[in-house]
Formats: sequence, C-alpha cells, structure tokens
Amino acid sequence: MSENVNFVKWISLITGLCLLSAILFNVFFVNRVAKSIIRVVRKMRLVEQGLLDIRVPVQGKDETVLLGSSFNSMTERLGGLLTEVREEQVRKQRAEMMLMQAQIKPHFLFNTLESINALAAQNEGAKIMLMVHRLSRLLRTSMHHKEEITVQEELEHVRSYLEIQKYRFEDLFHYELDVDEEALEYRILKLTLQPLVENSIQHGFDGLEHAGMIRVSVSVVSGSIVLEVADNGIGMDGEAMSRIAEGRKEEKWSPMEDGERGGLGLRNVADRLRIHYGPGYGMMICSSPGQGTTIRCTIPRNRGEQA
Repeated sequence: MSENVNFVKWISLITGLCLLSAILFNVFFVNRVAKSIIRVVRKMRLVEQGLLDIRVPVQGKDETVLLGSSFNSMTERLGGLLTEVREEQVRKQRAEMMLMQAQIKPHFLFNTLESINALAAQNEGAKIMLMVHRLSRLLRTSMHHKEEITVQEELEHVRSYLEIQKYRFEDLFHYELDVDEEALEYRILKLTLQPLVENSIQHGFDGLEHAGMIRVSVSVVSGSIVLEVADNGIGMDGEAMSRIAEGRKEEKWSPMEDGERGGLGLRNVADRLRIHYGPGYGMMICSSPGQGTTIRCTIPRNRGEQA
C-alpha cells in the first residue's frame, strides 16, 4: 500500500507538472503567437479599407517576426505602387488636357490672316489695326502656360474671337455679353467658352435665313460659377445630341477636313471640365430643331491658384 501511495503521488506530481507546463506553454507561446496573428488580421482589415500607412510592430525571434515583416513590406510596396499609379494618372490627365486644349486651329488662323490681307488690299487701316489687336489677344490667351485664367481673361478671349468672326462673316450674327461683376475675379479653365461660341457660329447658324444671336452669360450661383452660351440657331436633334454625348464625329467628317469644324468640340469641353473639376461639375446641353441651343457649364468657385 505504501508503494502504491508513493506511485500515485509521483503520477499526480508528474501529471500536475505536465499540466502546468502545458498552461505555461499556452500562455507564453501559443497565446502570443495567436495574438500576433490576430493583430496582423486586424491590420489587414484596415489595409482593405485603404489605410496603407498601417504597420505591425515586430518583436521577438520566432515566426511571428517573419509574418509581421512580410506584412509591413507588403503594405509599403502597395503604398508605393498606388502612389505611382496616382502620379501616372495625373500625368495622363494632364496630357489629355493639353491634347484637348488645342490652342488655335491652323485654318482659323489662316482665314483670319486672309481677311487681314483683304482689308489691306482695300486700304482699311483702322480695321486692320483692330483685327491684329484682337488676334494678338487671342493668341496671348491661347498660349498662356497656365491651365486656369480669370473669368475676365476668358471673356476677353471670347470677345476677341467673336469680333474676328464678325469681321469675317459680317452680318451672319450678333452677340451680347451678360456678366455678373462678382464672377470676374474667379478662375476658370481656359478655352472653355470659345469652343461653345464656335459651335454656335459653325453649326448653329449654318443655313440660317435670318441673323443669328449669341448670348454669353456668366453668373455666381451658391458655390458655383455658371457659364451659359445660348443662340437662336437651327438647334440639334436627338441624333446630334447622342453623337456629342458619345463623342462620335459626324458621318460626313473626314480626317483630312482639319478645319475649323474639326476643333475641340463640345464633348472635349465636357471631358476637360470633368477631368479638371471632378464628376460633380460639367456641361449640360438643351436644344431642339429650330429652337436654338443653350449650353450651360457649372464649375466651382476658385479665386486662388489650383491646388
């Protein structure tokens, strides 16, 4: 009995030591590893939400160090790749803006110079002086190195363009400007209004029996600048509106026809506004056959330089 009691005591002691060892192993190793894995999983969920600056503290010399280091390297690499993608997207958008922002179309310049030449042949010195002055202002704004200019500068650019076209086409159209004085100091993406006015002259008044009328208005509404170009021309049908929305050329248009009709186009203006100001702003067209066309552009107010 004495030996049996001693044997049971030793068995109990050994069993207790094993249980204590298992508990200590669980507390100091398994539990720590589990906490490290849970910590990495929680950080991974934050990374899934887009927080790429998350890092896992690395301590110890076991496998959890390798796991944490791999996680930190992965998030750092992802952050670098996303930064490269953003920079590439910015460069791409800027290239698209420069491509769509065709400054002065050659045919318009050639035709203007031909008009000046005709005036010189008629000894119209005063008209030549005005034409050259308007053309120089037009070129100065078009070749401006900044993407944004003030509303006042944009209106001067449009006025110069309209005056040159009036010299060329004489009684084809009249125009008026209605501008809120408060809007003049705000900044706008350059060459926004001129393509809209060009659309009225080149398309809206094509075949019109009476003199056309273009009305350019700029107003400040809440937190936005509203620019509107309206004409009393022939208007557009549903097919033409769809073509503009989809960015398609007219069927009769040819790549060799690189004249004034092949210019920026309304679709390109809408794309430039969307790229520059975001999807919350842009262009709206209201038109019907025989009822003229109204084009409205809405942009945010901005007195300072672009961020």
